[in-house]
Amino acid sequence: MNPHLLKIHVTPEHSFSVRYDIVPHFYNKWHYHPEIELVHIIKGSGQQFIGDNIHLFKSGDMILLGPGLPHLWRSDEKFLRKESKLKVEAIVLHFMPECLGSLLFSVPENKALEKLLIKSQQAVRIKDKTKAIVAQLMKKLVTAKDTERIILLLQILNEIAHSKQTKTVCNKGLIFEYNPGETERL
Repeated sequence: MNPHLLKIHVTPEHSFSVRYDIVPHFYNKWHYHPEIELVHIIKGSGQQFIGDNIHLFKSGDMILLGPGLPHLWRSDEKFLRKESKLKVEAIVLHFMPECLGSLLFSVPENKALEKLLIKSQQAVRIKDKTKAIVAQLMKKLVTAKDTERIILLLQILNEIAHSKQTKTVCNKGLIFEYNPGETERL
């Protein structure tokens, strides 16, 4: 089954999207998008499908997904029942690599960021102390304004790029490109 392209909405005042979701369950369609995605699951559990990997997810998980990498989070059945009052929570960040300028990742000082973007094509699980630091930065990012948003995004990427507390999730090779005939707005 081919994933469908999901169109991520970014407001005209922003160069990237960050949101705090409290919803009955996670978006449960196999999809991809050209944006890089960083997800911190605050509450929730179920099965996560990323590229060629299937894994259980739980509260506290954090994953960085590269552009074009198909994925979905299928919430546990207890979240999907009509009568359920349970909610999942997550902070979700979407950004295009060039949103901060086309040269940002190619300057010598940012080699680690460039390597992280390449590694993100296999998805990157963020763990331990790095996860705790990034979670705090993401929480600040939700309400940040103006230049502070850019600074926080760079801090988040820098923390992950220089961490030894990360692990790739799947094999390379399952990357989808934009297909203009297949979009769905999130």
